[in-house]
Amino acid sequence: MNKQKFKNRLDDSVKLLLAFTGNYCFNELSENCVFTITPNVRIPGAHLNAREISLLNTINTNNGKLYSAGEVVDLLWQDGKVPLWINTSAYSSKPEVTIINLNCSRRLRREDDLNTSAHQYPPFHPGVIQPPDFLKTGNGKYDINWNSNFEELVKPKTFWQKISRFIS
Repeated sequence: MNKQKFKNRLDDSVKLLLAFTGNYCFNELSENCVFTITPNVRIPGAHLNAREISLLNTINTNNGKLYSAGEVVDLLWQDGKVPLWINTSAYSSKPEVTIINLNCSRRLRREDDLNTSAHQYPPFHPGVIQPPDFLKTGNGKYDINWNSNFEELVKPKTFWQKISRFIS
């Protein structure tokens, strides 16, 4: 796959992801997107070649970094090879930007090896990560930022924090 085709597929899959996610959340999603990249496993496996291990090390070193679409393409496109699959999901959104997580296979493959029957824009596969039911509204929609706020919601409360809501 050439680099421009990979970029076009990223762009097209992001449009599809935003439309798909918009059906499930009540937030307005910004079309201005930045990306995080996470490998499906952070540890190098014996089946990975030197280039794949080098890419994995780069991704691990930059854990949490926000990438532009151009930076994603420059990092993940490796001489005509791309990750075998890339699961995409909207992580959070503010009026000015949406953060999209790219969960990637560590294996790099040529276009002929990508799954073209199951995915509209291989290797990209859009998906929606659903929150627990208690975070959904009556109509089943949710706040797209639930994932970034989730730790605070489920953090155990101290005795005083629990009773303070009754005192105030």
